[in-house]
Amino acid sequence: KTAYEIYQCDWSSDVCSSDLMFNEWPFMKYEHELEELWKDMPKCDVVVVHGPPYGAGDIVRYRGYQGSPTLANKLEELEIPWCICGHIHENYGIHRLGKTRVVNAAILDDQYIRRHDPMRLEIVPSV
Repeated sequence: KTAYEIYQCDWSSDVCSSDLMFNEWPFMKYEHELEELWKDMPKCDVVVVHGPPYGAGDIVRYRGYQGSPTLANKLEELEIPWCICGHIHENYGIHRLGKTRVVNAAILDDQYIRRHDPMRLEIVPSV
């Protein structure tokens, strides 16, 4: 394989909306809105989104899992190999969600201080 299919979406889950934490931020949607948005997500090699799926790269101190269940379900349904995200500063690193490798590339901590170097990924073609 010499080319990769990449799906990109700016929107992120507004999971903290009960306390109005993210309601004023741009590119936030409720889960039911993300279901509609992502229902036609194509089968692809890499999904690039702002916020992580639920259960991988999405743990926030004192709040637990904050990722999108809708995104997690879609990645598993389509067996997407890679998901690249950020948003959750505390959970930098490479995580697993079923067959999907979830890369949380957020380099700042929760105080917006740089704590990590940018990542360089080498995605090896599957045979």
